[in-house]
Amino acid sequence: SQGSSRFNVSSSFGEDPQLAVAKPSSSQAVRDYYLMLNRQEYSKTWGLLSPGFKKKHYKNSFYEYKTWWNKVDRIVIGQMKQVSQGENQAVVEISLTYHLKDGISEDRNLFSLVFNEGTNSWIIDDELSGSSAPNYRSQGEANATIITTDPTEPLKNIRSSRNTDVDNIVGTIRIGSRVKVLEEGRDRTNYRWYKIYDPSSGTRGWIAGQFVERDKF
Repeated sequence: SQGSSRFNVSSSFGEDPQLAVAKPSSSQAVRDYYLMLNRQEYSKTWGLLSPGFKKKHYKNSFYEYKTWWNKVDRIVIGQMKQVSQGENQAVVEISLTYHLKDGISEDRNLFSLVFNEGTNSWIIDDELSGSSAPNYRSQGEANATIITTDPTEPLKNIRSSRNTDVDNIVGTIRIGSRVKVLEEGRDRTNYRWYKIYDPSSGTRGWIAGQFVERDKF
């Protein structure tokens, strides 16, 4: 009948509330993305990135995207927290360690997502840096202390890279300060460094591993 045909048309556009598809979890979308990257399913993961993300990080080049991920040996997925999820936007915090084939590992942990109505799925829209998301790096999250074996040196240098080049000092920090460890990495000689955030000054940078004592959980 004419009435039933109208029902079929409206339901096909999702206008009937009883037939609405449940919105998937944004945090699960991030986890699935990295699980697929571990399986090297790059054509699928490329489709889970927004046009803006592709342009900003990979110059819209799938070749450049694939080339970068081919440098990664494996990704370890850690703890995850859904910071927020609205109707069409979400923020997910996740602990990730990238084990690169040259031995260096990096953490990435805060992503914004947007909802794609056409595919009923979340896509990654941006990777939020610390400066874009200061609220997620509070002093309450400090998880390490700056230490030294030489009490005559009350300050240690914070550097922009994992080496002791003279021109890469971005700040100093006092022995005993509480800091947040953001990343762990190694230099060319396989020496451990930590990227830290100093809540008292807002400084982010690298410091040699021997000067950082991480909290024991």
